[in-house]
Amino acid sequence: MSRLVILRGRVVSAVGIIAFVAGSGYAHTLRVPSEFATIQEAFVALTDRDTVLVETGTYAEALVAPPLQFVLCGQVDPDTGEYPRPVIDPSALSGSDTVACLYLPAGSQVSILDFRFVNRRQMYPRRIGMLCPGGIAYATGEPIVARRCIFDSTYGGIDYTTPNLHTPVTIAHCVFRNVTNGCAVAQGRLQATDCRVEGHCVGGMRGLDSSFIENCSFSGLTELGWVGLYRSENVLRNCSFGPGTCLQSPVHVYTLGRTVVENCGFNGLGIAGPSFEIVARTAALIAVQSNHWRHNFVSQGSAIPITITDEVEASNPRVLFENNSMDSCEGALPGATDVKGLHLYTLHTSVELRRNRFSAISPASAAVVAVDTLGNLHLLRENTFCMNSYAVFAAHESLDATLNYWGDATGPYNLSENPAGLGDEVRGNVSFDPWYPDTSFRDAGEPDIPLPRASSLLVFPNPFNSETRIRFSAPEADIYQIEIFDLLGRRIADVFHGPVIHTRDISFNAGQLSSGIYFLRAKHAVQNRPLLTQKLVLLK
Repeated sequence: MSRLVILRGRVVSAVGIIAFVAGSGYAHTLRVPSEFATIQEAFVALTDRDTVLVETGTYAEALVAPPLQFVLCGQVDPDTGEYPRPVIDPSALSGSDTVACLYLPAGSQVSILDFRFVNRRQMYPRRIGMLCPGGIAYATGEPIVARRCIFDSTYGGIDYTTPNLHTPVTIAHCVFRNVTNGCAVAQGRLQATDCRVEGHCVGGMRGLDSSFIENCSFSGLTELGWVGLYRSENVLRNCSFGPGTCLQSPVHVYTLGRTVVENCGFNGLGIAGPSFEIVARTAALIAVQSNHWRHNFVSQGSAIPITITDEVEASNPRVLFENNSMDSCEGALPGATDVKGLHLYTLHTSVELRRNRFSAISPASAAVVAVDTLGNLHLLRENTFCMNSYAVFAAHESLDATLNYWGDATGPYNLSENPAGLGDEVRGNVSFDPWYPDTSFRDAGEPDIPLPRASSLLVFPNPFNSETRIRFSAPEADIYQIEIFDLLGRRIADVFHGPVIHTRDISFNAGQLSSGIYFLRAKHAVQNRPLLTQKLVLLK
């Protein structure tokens, strides 16, 4: 028989209620709706380090968390292919346009797992002063963690109501769909891994005191950009941007510390401005390496995928742009700057471009790389310029662009210095002699992990008992999905959905499945096109 206990005046079943938390004594599990009719009632009964476990269903509540450390966990059924989550939807409540699905006051420290946060049209317009209702609104300086959560058409995903809190936010395996304000805004450090931003969003992810963003994908429409990297050290790695439309720069770097942007793809974007904006502020290194820009179109002015500027107070910062590729990007009629690739507008910053490839970038009347101002000397080495017509321009001080390949053994065309050159044109104060007559030097300059020639899907071990590893390789960096089906063709689970650049290793635990034969299928998620199928044999 189930034993009953009294918890803050409430009678609660003791079955599964007590869990030991190392270093903190005993914590309690409060179950909704079997023990508490609503989530808010469970919040009232919480003590420090408790867990609220919520069954699948829709909860019409505008939750206000207690000023405690606790876990809010959705009870999910891993046997179902759709992986349902409890839904928080306060849309039907009176005054719903002034509330959030979950509000975290000062002192709240929460980990949220497996929830879906939803708003409907009656919750708009939803911003009143600093209050940012909609999804999760916080006024706490304590850490916030969200894992495997979905924010579906909420005004804000995770956003603050009180400034200057330095709140760290960690998100993993979350989806932000049609979030019409900031998807995830941390006043402290933002750590985001394996997340997706899709549909129409006004602002994306921003860590106001450094960010670590890895293995995330961004597509759809953004008005204020998908990623903002600010203040201290930042890392943006293995992320994909596109297809989609950007009314401002998809990525904006405005940093006071070392920043690394690597192995990211910008593909199929329509942009009203640069696709990548860097503002250097201190002497720290900004490294942009092994990224690619392909098939992007700039609808206003020149095709400027990247701008690099600095500020007066900057103290000789350095930007290293290395092992990147920019192919088949197109701009509208050139604007005043006549730049279609990298626009260097710096007074203090030195920029090095090494072992990059620039090919088939239009319009022909604009330069791929242009230096507009006086300042530190910039350096171009071992880059490839091919089929761009017009490659490099320097307006003032001499630009060192020797030892590059210009698309032809005769070197770049220059009206006065090399009129017989058949390669891309060089104008202005540019030193380009000597040049490479071929691209053999590129053999050592390719990215460390070359793209595979064809897709592959490997499983090892196979047959397996409970757990195996999946290795998926793709010839093109993009968004992919891996699913598992049974012998009757029924979809069992979504094993992986996200960006793949080069190769992705995935751990798959089949502990909830019975012994038998299953099929693993990899497909191109954007095009919904099947790629490979692999048979799995599960033996228990």
